[in-house]
Amino acid sequence: MNAKRRVALYLRVSSDEQREKQTIQNQRDSLQHRMDHEPDTELVATFADDGISGTVPLAERPGGAKLVAAVERAALDEIWVTRADRLGRDALDLFHVWDHFQAHDVRLVGVEESLEDEFQFDLLAVFSKHERKRILDRMAKGMARIVREGKYPGGIVPYGYHVLDSKLAVDPTVVWGEWTAVDVILHIFMWAAEGRSSRWIAEELNRLGVPTSYNRAGPGSRRARTAARWWPGRIQQILKNTTYVGQYVYGKRGKPGRELIEVSVPRLVSDAVWEQAHVRMGTRSRAAKTWPYLLRSRLLCHRCGLNFTGSRSHGTIWYRCNGQLAGRGETRGRCSAKAINGTVLEAIVWDDIERFLREPGTLLDELAADVAHYENQDAAAAQADRLTLEAAFADVATQRDRILDLYQDGRVDRDALDVRLDDLRHREVHLHDRLAESAPAEPLQPDPEALYAELRRRLDAGLSSDERQEIAQLLVKRIVVDTTDTTPRQKQATLTVEYLFVAPTTNGRGSSPRPS
Repeated sequence: MNAKRRVALYLRVSSDEQREKQTIQNQRDSLQHRMDHEPDTELVATFADDGISGTVPLAERPGGAKLVAAVERAALDEIWVTRADRLGRDALDLFHVWDHFQAHDVRLVGVEESLEDEFQFDLLAVFSKHERKRILDRMAKGMARIVREGKYPGGIVPYGYHVLDSKLAVDPTVVWGEWTAVDVILHIFMWAAEGRSSRWIAEELNRLGVPTSYNRAGPGSRRARTAARWWPGRIQQILKNTTYVGQYVYGKRGKPGRELIEVSVPRLVSDAVWEQAHVRMGTRSRAAKTWPYLLRSRLLCHRCGLNFTGSRSHGTIWYRCNGQLAGRGETRGRCSAKAINGTVLEAIVWDDIERFLREPGTLLDELAADVAHYENQDAAAAQADRLTLEAAFADVATQRDRILDLYQDGRVDRDALDVRLDDLRHREVHLHDRLAESAPAEPLQPDPEALYAELRRRLDAGLSSDERQEIAQLLVKRIVVDTTDTTPRQKQATLTVEYLFVAPTTNGRGSSPRPS
């Protein structure tokens, strides 16, 4: 008696296909019907990916990865699918899948189209990619039509709303204490209108334990692979979403140039609160940009490569990595670099800068050399100008003699002589004045002690925050922050400060690194 062929079924539909009422069960029924007519087969496993795009490589899907593992351990003889596009819609991945199955002597069987011929399979792989594009185009047009009819096209529903009769409606669900989802949105906007920052709002919602939309069960929400925390970036998205003032815009996340469709929906926030929140947001943004942090844009994170940003908390300045301040969370690559006490760091760096400015050393020698260099250049230019003027002055005398000779020879009359002599006389006066102005002046003697005394006077009188920042920006090249995890809960930061102080190098310039 011949052994039965070990068969595994693979089923897949994408979320887009689900909207078109295509289901896993439809494929299962079709494959089971085929097996009922082939008694020499034995079903050993069924692998399914429900709601997974065909553009995701087979080995990266939950069901697909199990199928590939079963192939590699020789647990089956044949893989049955309805069509080639169930395996995927990326031609290159399908070519790889075919070669992988063939290498393990696994036969690929298609119920609705033949897949046993390699050439035909390759053609179907290419057609599958084009079919996906056709489906996307058709669905985009269908979505646009649905939106114009006032219906919600699907996806994550904005917090404070739910879908009722295919349209966005106010969500009356109680989500925390006595707060409904609408109450959460209203508090976010009112806090923003009061001048609260997005970070403060996010921390307050987390402290209260208010659930995020991603942490709520039900249609239009998601729970897997998301953090159940509020982040400043999420608060910013809510505050900028025009849906809350009754204007839902479809197409903002599409390709550039895509048509934007505006639909009226129930508003949750009044125009007055919306405007006040945005005024406060703008004020806070401008204030943050104008605060003169001494080491702005000079701290560089060795761990993630991003710059540090300054902030103030209870009178203390802190520099934190932008990878942390972006509020991306651990699941989105949050940087764990140690925050730096800016009050202490700025004091150390400014002490270095001030000691350099009070004892500039070779700096004044270089300034004196620069003054002498420019004096030499100016003297050379003045000498060239004087020689030119003297030559022009001599030319006036030559022309006067020539015009007198012409008058004596009777070749010009008295009127012409008078006009020509007046012109030469005016020119002579002008050149005489120019020669007087170009007389060499007393050489400028640089006074290092006077410059040094003026510098000390300015420092003793005190500098403004803006002046200190401007000096620091000129003299500090960068500060590299290297964070080390000493224990699971403790970190240590090593800072290397690189200055742009003048150092005795071969070209007269250099930099001076200083570990701190």
